[in-house]
Amino acid sequence: MSLRETGPHAHVAPSSARDVLVALRNLEHLARSPRVGHEVVVGLLPEVREGLSGLAGFFREMLERASSPGADLEGAARGCGVGEAGMAALARVAEALDLAAGARQRSASARLRLERMLGEEVPKLEGCVEVCELWQRALGSRRAELELAAVVASVLAPCSEAEATVWAVLPDHPLAISADAAVVVWLLRCALAGREGGTLVARAARSDEPDATAAWLEVRATHVVGVGAPMVARLPAPRVVYGDAVARVAAAAEVRLVVSADGMSFGF
Repeated sequence: MSLRETGPHAHVAPSSARDVLVALRNLEHLARSPRVGHEVVVGLLPEVREGLSGLAGFFREMLERASSPGADLEGAARGCGVGEAGMAALARVAEALDLAAGARQRSASARLRLERMLGEEVPKLEGCVEVCELWQRALGSRRAELELAAVVASVLAPCSEAEATVWAVLPDHPLAISADAAVVVWLLRCALAGREGGTLVARAARSDEPDATAAWLEVRATHVVGVGAPMVARLPAPRVVYGDAVARVAAAAEVRLVVSADGMSFGF
């Protein structure tokens, strides 16, 4: 299975849930625009409000799956937390839509409140959906034989030394792992995003441990530049809602995670 087939944009959420996120983002842009009349914004509210049920159904399915009798207790608790966070954000958005729809036709305060609420809560919804999608993929054990260097190359792009924010240190020999490419790519993007603003070293190496761990991929802050290949991130950072979102997905994917003050390491 190729990286393209299981890439970071191979979504698991139903299209109805994705459509709701797009509609909410569009509504936020319209509410912010001084060129769009309040009547136009109010006219869109009933349709957007009705569409929230699709997103609620997605989070409800996550909660039900997390609490099923066969679910792993640790993974279920973590997944349930993300689903609950999504439902809470969705409830706040629904309340803001209802208040805006019930306000006077030209209520500036209601529109400002709607704009502020969408700006605060829609990113949370997007983050919860993304974590839920990756959590579902990880639980599904959709594994394939991957070359770790190829995974790194799908996230990082070569650049000049002056532009580099990451120095990639990769082995000359093939380093095969068995994992879901989308999950591994997302974990790497999270590790890179967690250290934005500094210089990093991304290092892939064969494991020396006697256990089943075949290889390690680590991303750490570094003060030493010029070691490895100069790189920059080619993919945007994920919308990680909570600091333990990475741990939720890694645990479900049976990937060993080690977090330290200067970065993250993943064992496969």
